[in-house]
Amino acid sequence: MAQDADEMHETVAKINQQVIGLERGHDALRQEVHAIDQKMANGFIAVDQKMANGFAVVDQKITSSFNAIANKLDQKTTPQWQAYGVLASVLMAIGGALFYPIREASNKHDAMIEAVRSQIVTRAEQERIWNAQTEKERTAEEHLRLVWDHINKTENELSYLKGQRIQSTR
Repeated sequence: MAQDADEMHETVAKINQQVIGLERGHDALRQEVHAIDQKMANGFIAVDQKMANGFAVVDQKITSSFNAIANKLDQKTTPQWQAYGVLASVLMAIGGALFYPIREASNKHDAMIEAVRSQIVTRAEQERIWNAQTEKERTAEEHLRLVWDHINKTENELSYLKGQRIQSTR
């Protein structure tokens, strides 16, 4: 009985160590996710600044191009709509080429962060799991105790019957 109690204490100690290890791992994961969030936020800020600077340069070039075209059109009497169509097509192609990789990378990062967040187990959920395991252990111990009592009772009855049989043959 004392050995069973010692084994039970060892099991509880092991479970406590595992819980401590899980808590440390959970804290480390939370810090990692926070660091990733920070890096992504900083990256998005940098991308936003680069895009703003790039669009400002593109805007200046477009403005100077439009001014040059406007000067040429002022010199000529007939407008050249083909040039505007080509310019609009080129600008749309450049804008699409710049925006598409940024959008894809953003979607990919969002999906990765969501995957990490979906795998995080809350403390309340972990406590519920531990409590369920503890309840199962208590039930198993009670069942073991009942079986043990039944075995002892059977052995006592068997010993009693053997003792009567020996006395009746004498």
